[in-house]
Amino acid sequence: MNPEHGPKLLALAEHFELVWATMWEHDANEFIAPQIGLPELPVIEWVNTKRLGPDGTFWKTAELIEHAAGRSFAWVDDDITTQDRQYTRRHHSGAALLRFVHPAVGLTDEDFETLAAWAIAKAGVEGSAASKYMCSAETGSSSTAAARSLDKIKRR
Repeated sequence: MNPEHGPKLLALAEHFELVWATMWEHDANEFIAPQIGLPELPVIEWVNTKRLGPDGTFWKTAELIEHAAGRSFAWVDDDITTQDRQYTRRHHSGAALLRFVHPAVGLTDEDFETLAAWAIAKAGVEGSAASKYMCSAETGSSSTAAARSLDKIKRR
């Protein structure tokens, strides 16, 4: 656990509703959140934890889409595959960012910057085809709000 992640995640809460989407479920609030400085967060309670979901997806994918209920969402995980991206395109009507994080590396500054830039870009072009399935985002932006958000994350 990296204690620097808590403040960076809290900075993202300006753009996202933070939710635990982990096998830890409610234990994440007890064992992880205090270690990295996060408050108690909502938790997705998994119904199906089989290794594979529909169409060869990760078992979390369909339930995350159901949880999002058409709302835009970003999902950061070390088990995201092409099948998950394709399934999301077919079954989710909102914008979605599926961000793969290498399990041996964990979250990086680039991940935090990409999440913030995606949220800001999505807000600026909500509903456009360009924002629907962005899987990466430019960190440079002419938007003052984007620059402030990215600066806040970089400082944490």
